[in-house]
Amino acid sequence: MTSAMIYQACLEIHPDGACLAQLRDLPVCFARGNGESETLQALEAALPECFAWLSRHDQYMPKMQGLFRSPAAETVHISASSIGAFFQADGQPLSAEDLDWYTALLEWSYADLEEACRAPRAPGGSAPPSNGQAPWAIVRSLIEAQYALLASMEPLGMRQSPPLPRLLPPDLVRHVASATLTALHQADKDLFVWQGEHAGERWSLRKVLRRSILLVREQTQALG
Repeated sequence: MTSAMIYQACLEIHPDGACLAQLRDLPVCFARGNGESETLQALEAALPECFAWLSRHDQYMPKMQGLFRSPAAETVHISASSIGAFFQADGQPLSAEDLDWYTALLEWSYADLEEACRAPRAPGGSAPPSNGQAPWAIVRSLIEAQYALLASMEPLGMRQSPPLPRLLPPDLVRHVASATLTALHQADKDLFVWQGEHAGERWSLRKVLRRSILLVREQTQALG
């Protein structure tokens, strides 16, 4: 009997029971649900499409085959005011290879968002996405959240958002993606193991990357 591949998940549970799960080593794969069991089931259901997504962006990515499971490796209950959990994995040192992998995932996620912004809408191009927000509002919300995440990296010193050029959402997404990836790639090597406090939360470079990937992936879905 073939044993199942294990992809470990990290879960954060909010006071109202809402749950978020992300794969520890593949944060582009995530799911939300009510309670741990429902969320893990949704995460496992999302895994095949996630590997298909990786294959579309990286032709050398191996195909997903056989059985798989995504059990919870760590569960953290967070307060209502928290942005997100700080997992034990977030506190692990981040190597140069890790940084390259996470930033590649973030770059591909931004490319998807840019493409989603360019996708035709209803006739006339004015109909909002299914969540009722216009593309500009979604992009603006993403930019504010992305810069807030970068601000948590105190050594980078991004204490306020830089001015934004007058660009339409697709080009503005590209601009913010470039600025974000440049900041991350130019980070001093000491930041690979950096941890700190910001806005009452514990942060690390790994958590900033993990939350950035989640942010962009969810906003891309919102444009769908």
